[in-house]
Amino acid sequence: NYPLSKHICALLKCRKQWVKISSSVFEEVNITLGVPQGTILGLLFADDCLLYRTIRIVNDRFVLHNDIDTLSNG
Repeated sequence: NYPLSKHICALLKCRKQWVKISSSVFEEVNITLGVPQGTILGLLFADDCLLYRTIRIVNDRFVLHNDIDTLSNG
């Protein structure tokens, strides 16, 4: 017996992403933000904001996360 809340937490927390360009595959990273597209959960979480930043160097992803944290904390 596995409570629904644990299934939802696992869906949101246990996600990974990687990028493939031609034959180059880049490092897999854990996804800690957002709701998977195409899921019923997407209907429960409104996405009224678009935020993007060009990622040119590794540090740019930390700046983007800081931007997201700033928005999330009001």
